[in-house]
Amino acid sequence: MKTTLSKTELKVASYISEGMISKEIADKMCVSVNTVRTHTRSIRRKWAAKNIADITRIFILSLPNIVCLLNNKQLENEY
Repeated sequence: MKTTLSKTELKVASYISEGMISKEIADKMCVSVNTVRTHTRSIRRKWAAKNIADITRIFILSLPNIVCLLNNKQLENEY
């Protein structure tokens, strides 16, 4: 991952990579479409993504790192 995303941004990137549009993401997260668009802009800026396809590609390529980070956080919470 080029720059670490917040938990919310990571969730939005995940939904984008599943092919969801802003309205669907907003409904699922119980936020406004404008909020989703703001998170999407932030993701694009942090990852230097030109479009949604770039966000999807970077998210998929980053999955091993994301899983590793999540596993490390779970281990930290167990102690």
